[in-house]
Amino acid sequence: MSQIHNNYKKGMHHIGCYTISNYTNLFLLIEKQAKLWEYNHYSMQGISYEMFMRGEGKDVADRIFPQYKQIYDKKKKQIVDRTTTKFSDNLEDIIVLCIFNQIDERGYAIEKDIIMDIISNMDLNINIKHKTVELQIKKSMKEILDGYDLQRVRANKELKTKYGITSKGYPYIIIKNK
Repeated sequence: MSQIHNNYKKGMHHIGCYTISNYTNLFLLIEKQAKLWEYNHYSMQGISYEMFMRGEGKDVADRIFPQYKQIYDKKKKQIVDRTTTKFSDNLEDIIVLCIFNQIDERGYAIEKDIIMDIISNMDLNINIKHKTVELQIKKSMKEILDGYDLQRVRANKELKTKYGITSKGYPYIIIKNK
């Protein structure tokens, strides 16, 4: 007889016990967080340390991306806390300027028009790509909306009529809060 069979006959058998945790509370928390991120206009394309830092603050960004808390500053020759780059700050300023130019001109702004305005109006010395501007908009959207009292809404028939939007479908538009 095998050793396992002998142990079973002697009453020396082991009982395996497994538990399955209750994930209900965890799923509710995840669902709540997902709805908040959707409300804040976060997108999969823009997910980064910078997006959460701009939208939620440094503490949240550090918690979500702990590996990016600090970087080595070559000029200072030391480890420093991560911040946004001058390039992304300048690009965000240009995006805000384009948004307000479009709002002043027609009452609303659309992301694809912002991108085209920035690319077509850049100096020849600056080589900036469509994808770079698009990603910066995704990373900075919540900060821009909160900082300048704007809102991003899906256009409906009423808004399309009000603003004279003739495009097919119902795009997201950026407008001033009422």
